[in-house]
Amino acid sequence: MKIKIFLIFIVFALQQKSMGSLITVKKIKGHQAIVETTADLEVGQTYELNNANISVDSILSKPQSRQNSIHLGAQIQTLTGSTVQEQRLLISGRYGWNFEKIETGPTLIYQSLDLGSGADIDFFAGGYVDYNLQKNKAPNAYIWGPTFNSELGTKQFKSGGSASLFNFELGGFLTWFLAETSTALRIQGGYHYQKVATTILDTTLTGFNSKAYLVFYY
Repeated sequence: MKIKIFLIFIVFALQQKSMGSLITVKKIKGHQAIVETTADLEVGQTYELNNANISVDSILSKPQSRQNSIHLGAQIQTLTGSTVQEQRLLISGRYGWNFEKIETGPTLIYQSLDLGSGADIDFFAGGYVDYNLQKNKAPNAYIWGPTFNSELGTKQFKSGGSASLFNFELGGFLTWFLAETSTALRIQGGYHYQKVATTILDTTLTGFNSKAYLVFYY
């Protein structure tokens, strides 16, 4: 009787071990495969296969961390007002927090506009919000969706005066992660509104704004 109980225990243990490590390949395309398994796997992690058994505890690489980001880039504005039409090149930087569906953070923008007789200096500080239609998490390589940003700023005229500035922008973006790394290229464009207020006159400018960023996630 004791021998029978011992044999039953061995058979049960072997079945549990095999059942816990079996995978079924459903579809293969190139170097990618769709598998079905009872193991507790996570998207973006790499596992080691030994003798057709999958070892869940043997993680070869961890998924990329995308919790925070630093954006460095430039933007081109084409703005039209009642008495002026301008094209501007601005340098901007951003810091972001990534919540997968939502990304947000502060924005800094600097512009020096020299038309030959001295430079007007613009400086803005504000924030942005992205709504990701594709969750921003590894291994997703393409992220896109609508974006919004707004800034307050000041303009220092070459003549010595100053003005208060207000920016509002609504558009769309596409982020592309380069070669399976945490570095990405981001492009975006949209409608741009700017108000320039001096002590004697308020001017409204509207038009199109396009941006390109190199983004470092960590």
